[in-house]
Amino acid sequence: MFARLSRRGGERATRALAAASLAAIATAAAAAPPRVTVRARTAIRLEPLLRVPGGVEVRGELIDPAAREGVPWVDVAIEVDGVPDRATTDERGAFRHRLRVADGVHDLAVRFAGTDLYAPAAVDLRGFDVAKEPLSLALAAPRAVRAGEPAHVRIEARTASGPVAVTVALEVADAGGQPRSAGSATTDDDGAAEAAIAAHVLGAPGRKRLSARFAGDATYDVAAAEADLLVTAGTRLAMDLRPADVAYEDDVEVRGVLARVDGAPLSGAAVTLWAADRPVAEAVTDARGRFSAAIAAAELGSGVVAVQARFDPPEPWFDASRSRPVPVSVREPQPIPMRYTVAAFAAAAAAVVAFALMRARPWEPLLARMRPRGGSDAPRPARPAGPEPVRGGLREARPGLVSTIRRAHDFGLSGTVVDAVTGRPLAGARLELAGPGGAAAHVATDARGAFAIAHLAAGPWRATAAHPGYCSERFTVAIPHRGALRGARIDLVPVRERVFALYREIAEPLLPPGARWGVWTPRQILDAVRAMRPAARLAALTDFVERTYFGPAPPGEEAVESARALGAAARAEASQAVV
Repeated sequence: MFARLSRRGGERATRALAAASLAAIATAAAAAPPRVTVRARTAIRLEPLLRVPGGVEVRGELIDPAAREGVPWVDVAIEVDGVPDRATTDERGAFRHRLRVADGVHDLAVRFAGTDLYAPAAVDLRGFDVAKEPLSLALAAPRAVRAGEPAHVRIEARTASGPVAVTVALEVADAGGQPRSAGSATTDDDGAAEAAIAAHVLGAPGRKRLSARFAGDATYDVAAAEADLLVTAGTRLAMDLRPADVAYEDDVEVRGVLARVDGAPLSGAAVTLWAADRPVAEAVTDARGRFSAAIAAAELGSGVVAVQARFDPPEPWFDASRSRPVPVSVREPQPIPMRYTVAAFAAAAAAVVAFALMRARPWEPLLARMRPRGGSDAPRPARPAGPEPVRGGLREARPGLVSTIRRAHDFGLSGTVVDAVTGRPLAGARLELAGPGGAAAHVATDARGAFAIAHLAAGPWRATAAHPGYCSERFTVAIPHRGALRGARIDLVPVRERVFALYREIAEPLLPPGARWGVWTPRQILDAVRAMRPAARLAALTDFVERTYFGPAPPGEEAVESARALGAAARAEASQAVV
């Protein structure tokens, strides 16, 4: 049996056997993780305002651009000059609503607040004039263009009487960004115009929102039209590995680079390494698009195996790419020498003995008898220092030994949020995460303070944990991980404790000889200091601490900065009094 085991496999088995001899089995009740929902994008398309007796009729459609379908039976808010009203979409996502408006210029805003399934959307039509003739604009754009190429669009302008010649302004906006000018176009007598939006105006690959706006003139009313555009880019993936001939017990080092076809590197992208039609390793590109990984030759198997790097982007604006397959020759495994087996059992036995000795500590009674007894020459113990200030932050879990040996493979995050002083779970705490490429996730803890998030993108994630009455904690985690972020604990320090700790830093050095911290109240400390020196700033700090610490309502996080400012003033006052 030992003849078919590799040296590396034997060493791993040895470590696992030793760990099994030392580990204590602990179980915890599984908490139901909160649900994280991804909402679909939406857009509002307005038709030209229809003049009716006494006002106008607003007509439009709320759509899901990705599915190219309407969003039915939801409420849409309609405001004219800040006066709110409401309409409901029908089964096709269309809505219409009549508004009573006087003659003159008005501002129209249509808003969709969003639901659990759909994201919010909004559109504004500023400066429409009831007395002018309505103008209908249509903007047609290709579904996608390549990065570095212009986008050719077509604009049509019509009224109830037929096509008209007008000049419209063109704009481009990134998803969630501010619009930027893309020039202008003038329709001909047939009401049509074609324009090319330059590649440098379109910008980097991604989703774009194109708009055509007519500002109005003496005859025609203001009008606007929008269209979605996807700027795409091809990718190029190169990979190399060494050595090309490797022992079964060694590793294969893989290096490569991922970039767009124009040479721009892609950072924070996940690259998967495949061999024999299965994934064997993963890597994340750095700021220069480079990646590296180590593959155990035992995972490839003996013989000649082709390794290939693959990039399958989660974003639709990048193309997938494959590197050329690179062959590697893995030699047959060698038998384990008997001395390795003996050493493994010896190490396990030594670990068990060491563990038993550390638990029993048989040397402590002997050391106690050897210590010098009390007397005039005996060293006196140092005065115990004050308690360490309560600290918050992320406390990672201790993964199992097997998890630490494996490569990072876990793309999830779970744990509890607790009070750093009492250890009490905090229900309703918010955890906000911002990841690579603008990715974001958020979750709230349940009644037991538990949270869980799955399927995070590879790369660094910045996290913020917050709860009313507690100081927020910010930290960064790397995805994927080896299990340390499963069952993690986030400690939040109460604002009251943080404020009182700041007060202690100022007040404890001012105690008179013989006084002990924890015996005198803040008011007694203030009275004693006043008897020795002016203490107006300390009095202000004491009043603030008493209101914050003993007040009925939990203080906000801004109380910490207020206490820090008052403390600095009190410290300066004490320094001047000493001088």
